[in-house]
Amino acid sequence: MNRTYQSALLLLSLSLFLFVGSQALAKNDEDEKMTILLERIYVDGVTEEEIIEVNSENRARMYEKFKNWELIDEQDDQVVFQKEVDDISPLLKENGYIGMDREGILSIYEGEPHQKSTRVIQSFFQLDVEMMQSFDYKKLEDGIRIQTKEQYTALLNFYKTFPKKTTATKTG
Repeated sequence: MNRTYQSALLLLSLSLFLFVGSQALAKNDEDEKMTILLERIYVDGVTEEEIIEVNSENRARMYEKFKNWELIDEQDDQVVFQKEVDDISPLLKENGYIGMDREGILSIYEGEPHQKSTRVIQSFFQLDVEMMQSFDYKKLEDGIRIQTKEQYTALLNFYKTFPKKTTATKTG
């Protein structure tokens, strides 16, 4: 084989090796994904989670983008940010009710309280139903629709005035 031909073949092989290797490295950098978990905590106790996947190389931009969030956990492939939202959750705005269960415990429901498929979002305390006017009792029994933070806060503050007092028992 001619020396020029060997040199050209060697140069071509080396170029191909470097090209394929650089492509593999670029591919690996692109493939290194990291997961960002965003947790929004609403005043009604609901936590919403959103999952975002980004390339690891965008880590610095990610910290800048979520600088108003609290960093909760950080690992090589996952970062968790959390933010308290000064509002009620979209879930409550869409289908939230305040009511009470059979034991008189004030609760927030997804859906009307008397429906079997209704889910309790948050429970608070037991009410002294004997202290309430029948009108207020009936409203809670049926469920009161909640669509704003102001309604939520006003209703909780109103029903806080009817807590069931527990009686201490003496042991002797």
